[in-house]
Amino acid sequence: MRISLNDEYLETTENIKLLLFMQQQQLAQAGMAVAINNLVVPQSCWQETVLRPDDKLSVFRAIAGG
Repeated sequence: MRISLNDEYLETTENIKLLLFMQQQQLAQAGMAVAINNLVVPQSCWQETVLRPDDKLSVFRAIAGG
């Protein structure tokens, strides 16, 4: 299955969970944020979020501001 990660297309396993995908990409770290198709997915939901073909993931480091 093909998905986009920060505008780079990658092949991955069908029905892969977001958490496993992030671990495989070595991106499952504290402070990381993910948006799928422009919707932010809280880290508490990564375990049950299933990636779909042609999903567009944006991964970035969350920064607190003030």
